[in-house]
Amino acid sequence: MESGYLGIACEPNCVFQICNQPAILGFRLHDILTGGSIAEEVTRSYEQAWKQFGRLGENGHYTMMLSEDTKKPWRNERVAPWIDAWCGSLMNSWNRDFVRLYYAQQLKDILIKESNGMLAVKVPSLREINGHLVDYDWCDFGWTAVWAAEMGDRETLEGLLHHADCFMNPTWTNGGLYYPRYDQTYDADGNLAVMEPLTGNALLAYARLNVADGLWGLYNRPWDRTHFEQPTLIDVDPNVEVSRAWFDADSQSLVFTVRCCPDRHGDAAIVVGNIEKRRSWTLFCDGNGVAVGDEQKVIANGSVMLKRSDSGLTLFCPEGEARTFVLSWDHPV
Repeated sequence: MESGYLGIACEPNCVFQICNQPAILGFRLHDILTGGSIAEEVTRSYEQAWKQFGRLGENGHYTMMLSEDTKKPWRNERVAPWIDAWCGSLMNSWNRDFVRLYYAQQLKDILIKESNGMLAVKVPSLREINGHLVDYDWCDFGWTAVWAAEMGDRETLEGLLHHADCFMNPTWTNGGLYYPRYDQTYDADGNLAVMEPLTGNALLAYARLNVADGLWGLYNRPWDRTHFEQPTLIDVDPNVEVSRAWFDADSQSLVFTVRCCPDRHGDAAIVVGNIEKRRSWTLFCDGNGVAVGDEQKVIANGSVMLKRSDSGLTLFCPEGEARTFVLSWDHPV
């Protein structure tokens, strides 16, 4: 705020548009918890403050940063993908119309179309500063995937992930998928192969998990208190993998897909909580009814193990392939 709402310098003298987006999201989350309106003030003043410098360059790409001392804007003249993708992804949380207005053309300038629907990104040559080539983890590919996911652009996201799975050495370790670090920009056949730790460990995973307007929804459609009163998985043993869990208020059903990790041992219990005020229920496993019960009793057919507990209902995850359970209540609360 002391900077006139241009933002803070995350590096000495460098006020990046990108790095101030998490702060704006943080203000909004603080407002949700406290009932304040700091984010509204900050975003309104931020837009006003940047008008004199231009949030975009003449080429339609995001201004990377502003020098704090000289107030010189640094444009994205080299069309580095990470600048547009990182800024667009996060700014979509509060300024969706603006981001979407320029998304298609910005994306067109950085994508490379390949065979079989695969997509890569154009990686600019290294920048020379004071006689030295400057290189570090730009994460062009990873941030572009995150950007496409936030925009709901499934075609672009799938094309990028297809390229990653073909040329970036997807690796499974302890039940988790990642892409190992690779420092060369291209492989021996000329395919984009560079892989930074942030992209391989986090950005591509986030892009896979995010939904269209995921950050926008977090900012604009926060959960109210009733959400936290719904049935939920309150405890899951370490050797149980949960690939989804959500409560459908319309059908009064908790849906969750789980499996026992084959390389881990021990109990495989899942505890469903927030069910104290609910009445009779039916449990389905892969579409088949396997148990019924209420506040007092549990009657199972033997194909799964479950019991009442002080915390709620404890289910022991069957071994083998992933199973989808639906716990459905007969009477809405």
